Amino acid sequence: MSYKTPALHTFTWQQPVKDKDLTAPPGGEVKGDRYIVKATGSGLWSAKDNQIATYNGAGWDFTVPTEGMITWVNDEDVYYIYNGTLWFSENIDITEPTGFIDRVATLSFVPGASGVTREFTITGNHDIYIKGVRISKTTATIAIADTTGLHWIYYSASGVLSTSLTHPGFHVPLIATLYWNTATDTYLLGEERHGIIMDGTTHGFLHDTVGIRFHSGLAGTFANTTFSIALGIIDDEDLEISITPAKTTCNVLYHSGSGEFAWDAGATLYYKLNSTTLRYNNVNALADVTNNYHVAYWIFATNDPTTPIVSLMGQREDLKLIDAEANNKYESLTLGTLPYQEMKLLYRVILKNASGTATFIEAQDLRNVSNLPAGTYLASLHSALTGLTNLDHPASAIKADTTNFAGLLSSADDTVQKALDTLDDNAGTGQSSCLVYQNASVQAIPTGTPTKVTLDAELWDNQNEFTGSTFTAKVAGKYSVGFCVGISSLGDGDIIYSYIYKNGVWTHTNMFRLGGAGSNTNQVSTIMTLAINDYVDFYAEHDYGSNRNTINQIQYTWAFIHKL
Repeated sequence: MSYKTPALHTFTWQQPVKDKDLTAPPGGEVKGDRYIVKATGSGLWSAKDNQIATYNGAGWDFTVPTEGMITWVNDEDVYYIYNGTLWFSENIDITEPTGFIDRVATLSFVPGASGVTREFTITGNHDIYIKGVRISKTTATIAIADTTGLHWIYYSASGVLSTSLTHPGFHVPLIATLYWNTATDTYLLGEERHGIIMDGTTHGFLHDTVGIRFHSGLAGTFANTTFSIALGIIDDEDLEISITPAKTTCNVLYHSGSGEFAWDAGATLYYKLNSTTLRYNNVNALADVTNNYHVAYWIFATNDPTTPIVSLMGQREDLKLIDAEANNKYESLTLGTLPYQEMKLLYRVILKNASGTATFIEAQDLRNVSNLPAGTYLASLHSALTGLTNLDHPASAIKADTTNFAGLLSSADDTVQKALDTLDDNAGTGQSSCLVYQNASVQAIPTGTPTKVTLDAELWDNQNEFTGSTFTAKVAGKYSVGFCVGISSLGDGDIIYSYIYKNGVWTHTNMFRLGGAGSNTNQVSTIMTLAINDYVDFYAEHDYGSNRNTINQIQYTWAFIHKL
């Protein structure tokens, strides 16, 4: 690990202001007086809310604040920071560095047997700063309480090695976090020795707004029984945490009957088994994944100096892969007190219990995505749910909701079989498909310029996806797309071009050269992949030399789109 300069370039220091609680000039001001305009500004300060007003001797100049701007408010003796929306106060120890000169001293912990003192030791000479004061320290040891949870180890404001179950604040030198599990007498250690380039307020601000971030590397490879995370770097404010060499073991975190975390330490499998059966957390209980169901495991990089890679057990199971992909979201996890303060999410890995064998299905790369806040979702066994026999439950019946199945079902379709019969009778009518053409009038097409063709009539448009001569997909998938344009009164050897555009960009084209003067058509077709809200347009062009008209008949100018 190494230190690096934090993102302090985003702060802009301003000269002090006299007051921040006035909505209009106070009167009697002299040149150089400065104020923050309180909402809602009036008079000469009208429409200047939150701006810094400076009196120039004859009138007022205004500075529009930017996020990270800092100024001292004289009448309060407090610094204020602008967060992009409003000014808020902080005690900013601008000239008082707090932290470690280096991290040469080593950290260790002796858990001991049950009931024996649990001792944390920092070994070796080391220097620290506490609010600008340099202090030389030597080897020191402290016992932590026999309490399950996250323990903070730090030097107090007077330089005494201390421990607490609550965050001591960023105004003292943090050393480490230690998660202790009293049921198993096991621990997880996290490095927290930051440098001296940040004061406490800056450290806290960056911790709350930036947090731990992915820097580079850490490419993941996953298989049925093995995994590997390549060497790489994560950033914890001013700390650059190097994870090297590549890692093939991890700590597998899970709940085992309570809200506190247990773990399999240094595991070569990145998931947990009951004999050979894949497991997941059903609320706080360990449960076997149902045969042919899917579960997600979440892979993190941490500030653990021994085993930096962590796999967090998923908290739900899904039969279909598409449901597992949609339902397993980081913000839906119930996390409680995590065993590390610094955890950067790297991958979501989906596995399947394939007839008793844990089988890797896919991995989603989340290295460049910020960790999302924890949600309050609690996974439950399907058999424990209520209302399973109600008619609106799809296991026994189909609810006659006209928003489903393109409105094909009615109140008569009150069982699965009846609903299937109705859908079978109407097969295809709900499919994404349209056939459109030009009807109302001809359209002048300029020479040498691709021009969007107006298609103003429909033979069908099953899902109402074609509007304003543009098709917008409501369902993701592969589509067959075709377009034909007819152009009249062309010369011998002239060329007709037809184009298919996706999301405003040309993707496919075809050209046809006339073998004699007159009117003719040109077609282009393809199979393309569309996501939801992707749109398709149709363009035409020719090289006659001046405008030529389209042929506004269904036989000549038309387009079709059909989902495969």
